[in-house]
Amino acid sequence: MFLKSSKIQILVIVTLLLISTTVNAIESHEIPSSYDLRDVQGHCYITPVKSQIVPGQWWNCVGICWACASLASFESSLLKQGIVKDPNSIEANLSPWHLGCHIGYNHPNYEFNDTLVGDPQVPISYQLDNTMQYGYGGSPLFTVDYLSTGRGLVLETQAPVPIEQMRARETLDRPEKNLPRHYMLRAGLVYERQDYGSDGEYRNAIKEALMEHGALSSMMYLCAPDFPGQNGHSYWRDDNYTDYYCDDPELMDNVVHAVTIAGWDDQREISGALGPGAWLIKDSMGTDFHDEGYLWISYHDTVFLKGHSYAVSFIADSGKGYSRQRYSTNSRTLSEPVAGESMYESDGYSALGRDSWCFARFIASGDDHLKAVGLITVNNEEEVTINIFGAWDEAENKPCGLLHREEIVLEEKGYHVIDLNRLVKLDIGQEFVIALGFRYSSRATREPLVYVTDAEPSSSDIRTYWASADGDTGLSGWKEYSEERENALLYIQGITLEGSSSGGCSIEAFHPRLLLCLVPLMWLRRK
Repeated sequence: MFLKSSKIQILVIVTLLLISTTVNAIESHEIPSSYDLRDVQGHCYITPVKSQIVPGQWWNCVGICWACASLASFESSLLKQGIVKDPNSIEANLSPWHLGCHIGYNHPNYEFNDTLVGDPQVPISYQLDNTMQYGYGGSPLFTVDYLSTGRGLVLETQAPVPIEQMRARETLDRPEKNLPRHYMLRAGLVYERQDYGSDGEYRNAIKEALMEHGALSSMMYLCAPDFPGQNGHSYWRDDNYTDYYCDDPELMDNVVHAVTIAGWDDQREISGALGPGAWLIKDSMGTDFHDEGYLWISYHDTVFLKGHSYAVSFIADSGKGYSRQRYSTNSRTLSEPVAGESMYESDGYSALGRDSWCFARFIASGDDHLKAVGLITVNNEEEVTINIFGAWDEAENKPCGLLHREEIVLEEKGYHVIDLNRLVKLDIGQEFVIALGFRYSSRATREPLVYVTDAEPSSSDIRTYWASADGDTGLSGWKEYSEERENALLYIQGITLEGSSSGGCSIEAFHPRLLLCLVPLMWLRRK
């Protein structure tokens, strides 16, 4: 009996040791030394290189690098999840031209501008109008903002970049706004350098996100001398415009060109860099530039993924089962005035060591089923409680009639669509309340309640409230948020089941604004 028991104990110990050894081996190889989305064990998880320029004329450009980079990330997510299978298929390739023309945060210029700049001089082309106002500029967060409304994206075949019109210097045809839309944004995850303790820690977070979700959009430094034929000091480290390393620390945060992170190689040597290692980058200047459209940026570059840089992972969804119309407190996620470096603005009670709550009151415009909520987190590892109430008690000035409650943890910050673990039925004309509670955390670096401020008073009758809570006293301090900040609403969305009779009350008002643009013309300026 003793002998049999001993054998069993030995077997268990050996098994546990084998499991432990295997787990440690897996963990030690969790992040490989190199990774390339073009070939992951024989699978390609990235779409072909797009072009915002006329081949051979780098200056003849419409300045939609941010749209190309954003959509490259979104397309990569489609492939990673198997929503589409073939990176060369029509359904895998989306239109940056349509996005650039209709995002609403820029000032598209369809006329060729023959003003000369640079050394030697080249035309401004379509990047600025004749008043020198920026054209198609934007940022990855503008794309998150646009997609958060549920509008979906247009296929590239329906609205291609008008290269031949650009070559002929003609007035460009604006693509029709209301073309068929496809897919939905599930999440727009934001990875900021300042949230991590070291460059190495941040680098690993980007690598993990890339392996899990697909390509990420970020921004690099470029200037006129970095382009063919332009005079001045260039940061290219080879003659083929393939190896890039900026070594000037004073240029930190001077990001002017959006690109797509498609992989890495820890052993890649770039001349002049402080050590090995580089990011594989997909650009938006066609396949005649760089190495068939790809370049490498050194890990030690003083601008790329340094300082206040960030990268965005666009998580795609097929959109099936979700209404495109949404109950939403805001038509956008960013407060006015909006600039290219804009990040989400937030408020709350974390400074007092208390939980922070926000509430939005909606009226069901049809017989709906609430399927999901949309929210934004500005800290990693947020613990969030979602409550759905069936009414608002005017006498007590608080929600009542709890219909649904659940708790979640959101590891990465950014925009999220969270499926409820059951549908919540709504009757036409019923007032309902979506409440979000953010648990206090000493690790948080920002207050958790995202708000959006308009330049003008909102014509919407939607009302939002905030309150604080702790374990002893519960919710307290109910206030309508517009009384705290004029023309401001806390950001909350309700997303209904596809086929519901109304589908919500999405706000579609967007207004052109003058913004920081990530366009090649900015390369013509150098400190």
